Parts: sequence; structure tokens; C-alpha cells
Amino acid sequence: MGAGKSTVGKILSASIGYKFIDLDDLIEKTSNKKITDIFSNLGEEYFRNLETDCLTSVSKDKSNTVISTGGGIVLKPTNINIIESSGTSIYLKAGIETIWERIKDDKGRPVLEVENPFETAGELLESRKVLYESSDIVVETESLTPQMISDNISGLLFT
Repeated sequence: MGAGKSTVGKILSASIGYKFIDLDDLIEKTSNKKITDIFSNLGEEYFRNLETDCLTSVSKDKSNTVISTGGGIVLKPTNINIIESSGTSIYLKAGIETIWERIKDDKGRPVLEVENPFETAGELLESRKVLYESSDIVVETESLTPQMISDNISGLLFT
């Protein structure tokens, strides 16, 4: 959440000539509902199932595609297996202070609709850290522009 997956994914896909899919956008399009509405009306479990369905669908075509996922995608082992069998996984690593600066005014983050969102964001990051860091590539993003991050990833993928 707030690591820059969508922004960097768009830049990376354009620079390497790949298709780009933002899984959250796809979920909203296929369900015809905003993610915040899905969470509030149908619950997180329902959302996570939609997320798995969409991931399964887009990962069938394993060629020339950059897929940006939501940060909670790693919560289901099934999703991790799909990602591992589909291509190269990349974790955009940023500290909680950096992430918070990026997301603090974003009202479209239903998991942060709580009394202390900064604390919750930190707890989410910490609880998922091991799963994130098991990615094929871990890119430190502190003090880097999205273009620099994309260039780093491109260099790691194609050298």
C-alpha cells in the first residue's frame, strides 16, 4: 500500500513494451463497484476472493504483462502460488513514514478506515514483511523517483 506499484508498473510496462494491468482497477471494472464499497458492503473476505479470481484470470496469459497488485494479495497462499508460477515477483520496499506520506490523504483505502490509520498501516506492513521480502526481486525505493525505480527493475530483469 502506497509503495508505488501502480505508478511504477505503468512506467515500467511502457518502457519495456509490456501490457499493464492494475488488479485493483480490474476488480472495480469486473465487479462494477468501488473497492471501498466492496469492503464496506460485502466485506474483506469477499474482496479477497474477487482479488484471487482476477489474479487467476490475468495470470493465465504469462507473457509480456506487468501486473500491479494490492498490498494484501499476499494474505492468501493461493495468490502467492499463482504469482510464483506466473513470472517474476517484485517488492517495492519503502519505510512506513514514506508510505504514510503517500497515502495519508487517500480516502480510498478501506483497511485504514480505523481510529489510528498510521499505526494500522505500520502493523500491516510489519505483518506482511516476510511475505513481501520473499519476492524474487526486492527494490529499495526510498528517495527514488518512479522512473528511477522502473529503470532499476528493468536493469535487474534484462541483464
